[in-house]
Amino acid sequence: MPSGEARPLGRGGDMSSILMVYGSTHGQTGRIVERLASNLTVAGHRVTTWKGDQLPARPVLAGYDGYVIAGSVRYGKYQPYLVEFARANAGDSPRCRVSSSRCVAP
Repeated sequence: MPSGEARPLGRGGDMSSILMVYGSTHGQTGRIVERLASNLTVAGHRVTTWKGDQLPARPVLAGYDGYVIAGSVRYGKYQPYLVEFARANAGDSPRCRVSSSRCVAP
């Protein structure tokens, strides 16, 4: 596979190391991230979760195969610390993909 091309995590039985950084205003996003991390761990991946407002001053991102940044949207905006983290680190990965998804319960 050419350098910089996105690849599926864990294809062919490979275990991946995944970093999940999240922001949660009322706890819902935190619960979603916990569930996702649990499912990924059961599937054989190594998962590290960090709450975005409790990140180390200079987080070490080397060594992760994939990243998930999850945040709640309030008044049309994500938590400022998540936006700052994403902007500061987007250039660290040539495989960076941005997706804005919303989960709405009935």
